[in-house]
Amino acid sequence: MYQFFQQCFQQYLSLYSEEIAENERLLTLFAPFYGLANPKNYEAWKLSSDIRYFEVSHLVYCMLHDDTLPQELREFGRSLQEQGYDAIGASGTFSEETVTDQLKLIYTMITKNGMTRPDLFPPREETSSD
Repeated sequence: MYQFFQQCFQQYLSLYSEEIAENERLLTLFAPFYGLANPKNYEAWKLSSDIRYFEVSHLVYCMLHDDTLPQELREFGRSLQEQGYDAIGASGTFSEETVTDQLKLIYTMITKNGMTRPDLFPPREETSSD
């Protein structure tokens, strides 16, 4: 599954590189994928304690520990762990909305599904802190 993700990520870059480069939100969403798709980037980020290392590791953690996610994402999380990726929970460090959108993108890539199924990613209830 890992190699499949690498291929899909490269395909997305070739198809959407202009849109990604011109959109700050897309740049934010895709940034950790450069580490997910390239172990050398990930290792360099890990050695330098780059925030992207923690972002990737948090995505892996979410894939492994969130039982509400689709099976394909949990399998991909296990595949990443087998490749040597760490799973570090960092709730509160990264925007929940960003993490959810990144997981949606990964799911879309690895399932060859043109549109992410909304029923697999129900909106999370907002908690207000008064």
